[in-house]
Amino acid sequence: MQRKIIQQSATSLGISLPSKWTKKWNLKKGNLIDLEEKDNLLEIKPEKFKPAEKKITIDTAIYGELIGRVFPNLSKKGYDEIKVLYKKDSDLQPLKKAISNEVVMFETIKKESDYIILRAISEIDEKELENIKKRIIFLMIDSIQKIKLFLDNNNPDLLNDLIELELAGNKFTHICMRAINKQPEKEHSHMEYTFIWQMEKLGNDFKFFAKANPKNMNKKIISHFARVMDNLKLVMEIYLKYDPKKAVEFYSNRNKLNSEALVLLNNKNNPNENNVLHLSLSMTEKALYLLGLIFGSIEDQYF
Repeated sequence: MQRKIIQQSATSLGISLPSKWTKKWNLKKGNLIDLEEKDNLLEIKPEKFKPAEKKITIDTAIYGELIGRVFPNLSKKGYDEIKVLYKKDSDLQPLKKAISNEVVMFETIKKESDYIILRAISEIDEKELENIKKRIIFLMIDSIQKIKLFLDNNNPDLLNDLIELELAGNKFTHICMRAINKQPEKEHSHMEYTFIWQMEKLGNDFKFFAKANPKNMNKKIISHFARVMDNLKLVMEIYLKYDPKKAVEFYSNRNKLNSEALVLLNNKNNPNENNVLHLSLSMTEKALYLLGLIFGSIEDQYF
């Protein structure tokens, strides 16, 4: 898009902003904006960006129990107020579960006999977003360590810990995805969002491991899965401090581990062992996707 420069005074020039931009960024007459020079570009940023409120209505009669999935994703999309139509209190149970387990920033502000209004009462800023992203990484490292301990001692308490860590991860990933959509779009925002989403999916695999409660695995499969955990940890470390040597090490290990898993799957394994081998392949590929997203979002100087 091109805009014509306007002479405003003897010492200043100006340009007009397109109306679609002012609507998108909720800019009004008298608002301040920041102008910055970055990499031979001029960036225009709202000084204190506050997006226009987004409201929507959904109906439990249409979605049934799926309402418990629709509601969290509308929150991630950035809606501030969600009106839910219902017929009986039991229709709202999936919503209550979602708020308890994941959508922690929403609370009920009004309830009538046929509808309920839920509203976000808290948001996080960019600094808090960075801190929570790191907490997600540390939760994953903790989960990796607990699986390695379980492979050594089969302590069932560790499986309960994994499920609790996955629930905590769901809350943090939800907060991050919502914040990314609520804040001004930045370069690589889509990569950042996808990274958080993929971390949540990787967390599901840890939950599936815990629920499978694998027992009586042979030593080859135990050794294999322990090495898968070590390889996953490399990607978490790369996120915290980029290291191309670790990236190369991960990729070399990934190829060997996947080939090994496919060979082991051809053996006569018990169901627990097959479950773990399938999770091995799933986790390793998700980690590869995460590494690709790191490549796509880091600054050029790190290469």
